[in-house]
This record gives sequence, C-alpha cells and structure tokens, in this order.
Amino acid sequence: MRLKIGNDSLSTKIFHLVVVGVKQGLQGEPVFKNGIDAAESWVKFNENNLIVPAQSGTEAVFEIKIPKQVYSGTHYLGLGVEEKNLAVGTVGVSGKIFSLVNLKVAGNAVESLQTKKFVALTTVGDWQCEADLVNVGNVEVPYKVKAEVYNWRSKKLSSQSILEKSVLIPQAQRVLQFTIKSDQFFWPGPRDVNLVVNYGLTNQTAVSTLRVWYWPVWSVVLLILIAVIIIVGIGYWKLRPKKYEL
Repeated sequence: MRLKIGNDSLSTKIFHLVVVGVKQGLQGEPVFKNGIDAAESWVKFNENNLIVPAQSGTEAVFEIKIPKQVYSGTHYLGLGVEEKNLAVGTVGVSGKIFSLVNLKVAGNAVESLQTKKFVALTTVGDWQCEADLVNVGNVEVPYKVKAEVYNWRSKKLSSQSILEKSVLIPQAQRVLQFTIKSDQFFWPGPRDVNLVVNYGLTNQTAVSTLRVWYWPVWSVVLLILIAVIIIVGIGYWKLRPKKYEL
C-alpha cells in the first residue's frame, strides 16, 4: 500500500511511519490506538524516516503480509505518518495522519449482534431508554434500530426509528440513548418496549423487550384523590358521634 505525503511548508520535514489498530468508541466514532489488533504486526516497511523537502512530496510504502493459519474475520488498521518532534525552542503543531485500512481474512463469516443491556433510565414524564449493542461476530455488520411500544394485549401503539443506518465492527460496542414521548399514550398500565435490531447481509433480527409501567399525570392525580377520600372516610367513620340507648 502506498500513502502520498505532501509538504507545503517552507522548510524540510521529517516523518516516520505509524501503524495502529482501530476500534469503535461507544458512540460509533473511530479510535486509533496501539496494541488493540493482532493485524498491526502484519504490516512492515523498509524505510521508517522520510525526509520531505519544502514544497514537495513523496510516498510511504507499507507492505502487508497475512500469516498462515489466521482465523477469518475483519481487521481495521490505521496506516499513517507522524512528523518528528520540532526542535527545542520552536513553536508549532505536530500531528498524525492516518489512512483507514480494512483487512478481510477469507473464511467463515459469523454475523452476530447482541443486546447486552436495555433499560429505562427514567419513566417519569418521557421515557429515557439506553441500550448497549455488541458485535460478537468476526465481521463488520450493517444495522438499523427501531423501538416499538405495545400494550398488555400485544397491540402496537407506536414505532420510531432510533438509528437508520450504521456499521459495527467486530468486538465493538455501541451505546444508544433515546427518548419515547409518553404523551402519545392515554390509558395507564404496563407497556412493552421492543428494541428491534435488523443487522447483517443476511438480514437477521434481534428483539429485546423492556416492561414499563405507565402512569399519566391525570391517573396519578386520580389515585391521590381516591386515597384522600378513603382516608377522610375512614377518619370520619372512626370519629363519628356514637349513639347510646337509655
């Protein structure tokens, strides 16, 4: 693999090559880090230090050799360059530039996306929910997520898209937080929230269910009013004047 490097500054720059593994953060963002993927050791390069004169460019050459007897699956690497430290006493910005590489090792592909946790953070007012998805397979999987609400008779009351389209790489975890508007329901009682995850090239479906007890404001006020009436009634009955026969 070849990576083009340009130097548009007025001085000569020295770069060295960098190889890191790539994983996904909890919000789906790429995270570049050393020592997180065995495939980092598959990358070799002949020349580590690249001297690039001002207003010119060059190419960095990476050689990737996949060992035999490696398990099938998908690997992500960041191949890039880093400018060497500036001289003491100078001020400037130095950073790394990566090219994202996807290595796919031939073999049996396992698509498996699991919901590790599905909970309601709060059910007072709107329902705040959180779900943790984990790709336990060996290949990346495209997926989309929706939430469906059912009543105690299994009648669908609502459906909303949580994530329209995304991709989760192997062994990565994704945390989803979403809100279900409670004012769309009138009657109190239990509700089942189904988290429906469609994933993979084989279009598999994983469903997780969360039971929520819904109490709209008017029902809470009514219960309080009934409780007050009962308490007052009991107090009146106990304190009522007793009649005695002569």
